[in-house]
Amino acid sequence: MSLTSALRCEDPNRTGSPDDFDEINDSIPEFSDLLEILDDDVIFNEAFSIDAIQAPYPYANGNFQRCANSMAVRYFKTDVIDAIAQQDFDALGRLVAKLATDYAERIYDIKHN
Repeated sequence: MSLTSALRCEDPNRTGSPDDFDEINDSIPEFSDLLEILDDDVIFNEAFSIDAIQAPYPYANGNFQRCANSMAVRYFKTDVIDAIAQQDFDALGRLVAKLATDYAERIYDIKHN
């Protein structure tokens, strides 16, 4: 029996896959949820600070990970400065909006998962 045909066969004794469980719910925030989160003064200020930049290693425990986190900040800073230098305010707006909404999504995930 080939692997493909074996995958098509239903085993009546199999246990359910994670997709079979209703209690697993990865909620996806609505845009209005993100705006509501950003309405909080503390979160708003954090969303436009260095804290909002997504570090590849949130809990860096070595030189490589700390350097990678530092590079993420440096890349964002470079992108913002380049957009300002080129007076590309559309790109600057997209960078800032993405920074804030990504931060709000992380806050949403913390509150809802």
